[in-house]
Amino acid sequence: MKLCQIRVKNHLNLKRQEALIIEANKDIQELVRQVPIHISYWSLDFNCQFSNDFKGRWFELDDQEVVGKHAEDIFPSDLYQKLVLKQEAAFVQEQTFDVSFEAPIKGMEDVQVSLSCRLKEGKSIGFLVTLSDITTIKRTKRDLATEKERLKVMLNSIGDAVIATDESENVTF
Repeated sequence: MKLCQIRVKNHLNLKRQEALIIEANKDIQELVRQVPIHISYWSLDFNCQFSNDFKGRWFELDDQEVVGKHAEDIFPSDLYQKLVLKQEAAFVQEQTFDVSFEAPIKGMEDVQVSLSCRLKEGKSIGFLVTLSDITTIKRTKRDLATEKERLKVMLNSIGDAVIATDESENVTF
């Protein structure tokens, strides 16, 4: 009788733990769904194992269409080629780099990529890839550089001296 009670108690504990794990999994999926970056997990030969692109926001394929496909069939060629180039270095250290697309994808021209190797018991088992849309940042930097050059040309063409001061009347330019 005592053994039966212990088994029932263990079974009930396992069911509670299973329910907690299921709930935690739902919470993690909801969190990953709301993150404004693309998160994907790939096998060593770059077949997709997971993607948080649930609605096809990044590459027009939702997570169900992406899983099982090769990265070359999902990513633009410029991004895929850069991933392949950085693959070996990712075994040693996480790689972070920018990629500019030849043709914009859904308004994206530039992304920042993080590529890291996932290990299990000291062996490489796959890659984690995250993408952040940095188009606005890159565009703003280009616009600022253009404006700076324009102001430089304008100031150099003025025949009079130009002086700029800060609030304490110190000359800054």
